[in-house]
Amino acid sequence: MMKTACVMRLRQVLLPAGVLMCLVGSTLSLSGCAWPFGESPDPASQQATEDEQNRTAEAAAPQTEAAMPQAVKQPVVQETPKTPPQETPPPTLPAPPAPVAAVPTAAGDLVFLNVNELLAASAQAEKAGKFLGDIEPFDAFPFLDGADTVGRAFKAGPKGELMVKYFAFHVPGKSFDRRVYGYLVDAGNGRVFGHFDTDADGIFDAHTLEPSLRFDLYEKVKPGQ
Repeated sequence: MMKTACVMRLRQVLLPAGVLMCLVGSTLSLSGCAWPFGESPDPASQQATEDEQNRTAEAAAPQTEAAMPQAVKQPVVQETPKTPPQETPPPTLPAPPAPVAAVPTAAGDLVFLNVNELLAASAQAEKAGKFLGDIEPFDAFPFLDGADTVGRAFKAGPKGELMVKYFAFHVPGKSFDRRVYGYLVDAGNGRVFGHFDTDADGIFDAHTLEPSLRFDLYEKVKPGQ
């Protein structure tokens, strides 16, 4: 009798505990967490779940890339630096020749730069008593009618050893009447040097005994020395 009473009390204690354990076990099995009761998760099921997650991520990736437009890189154009225009320097003009002093040269010649210097030397020689006289009109240019040239003579040089004869036109009715066109320097012993104004500009530009004068240019000058 006592044995039967003990069994009944033991059933009353274990039955609720067994029912509770079954409920807990069923709940864990449904949630996939049966491993606390000695069962490990199914590797195949876990691998399938990871593959599904990877496919989901891959499917979402193109949509993300499509949603973000790619930035178009503009080509970089390098501008050529602009070179400032070079200013052309003005042409350098040659310096005008220095005035030639009326002094004897090594060859015994005496050079005057222009007509004014020659006339000044003639006036100075006349004041110093070195004037030799006037040159009477004579025929110097065959194609000019009559006596066409006159002149004067004077002594020059440091010791008065040179004789200068200068010549001017004597063509009445012409615009270049009384215009000095050249002179000769007689250094003695047959040494004679000639200097002439060939283009009527008043400068002795030709140093020769056989000048070639431009009479058309002399036609344009005004009368007088």
